[in-house]
Amino acid sequence: MNVLRPFWLLVFFISACGGDEVESTQAPDTALLKQQLVEIAEMTLSGLPTEELTKRYLSYFSDSPTLLPPGQRAVLGREAIGKFYNTGFAGIEILGNKYHAVVVEVTDRSAVRRYLGTAKFRTSEDSEPISVTNRYVDVLEKSDGSWKIVWHSWTPAVWLQQDGT
Repeated sequence: MNVLRPFWLLVFFISACGGDEVESTQAPDTALLKQQLVEIAEMTLSGLPTEELTKRYLSYFSDSPTLLPPGQRAVLGREAIGKFYNTGFAGIEILGNKYHAVVVEVTDRSAVRRYLGTAKFRTSEDSEPISVTNRYVDVLEKSDGSWKIVWHSWTPAVWLQQDGT
């Protein structure tokens, strides 16, 4: 796979996409990519042990993905991404999670998905719940009939007040 391909897709996406809902001519794939977001949100609320949650989350990623956390170095490969999420999931209790797909652009073998996510969590049993909103971008490739994330990035969290406003 050409390593720069996801980068150029992302550059094109950022320069070409507006904020309105966009439906592609590939309607079944567009619906499937939106449904993945619902599945991922539900999975994070399932109460699974950290290692199992990370394993299931990684199933949505390709064999050699890139993760771009805001303000940090790129995380390369499934093993490194697994460690990144294992640490993150272990440090919080997720109380709520919801994603809303804003733009999904699909071609025969690649897709770009831009979406908003709002999560509610706490860092310990006695801490107050915290709500955050992020903007995400995924570049995906279709392999053997499945869509897998090859590039996942998001903006720094917008912290909401304790009451969620």
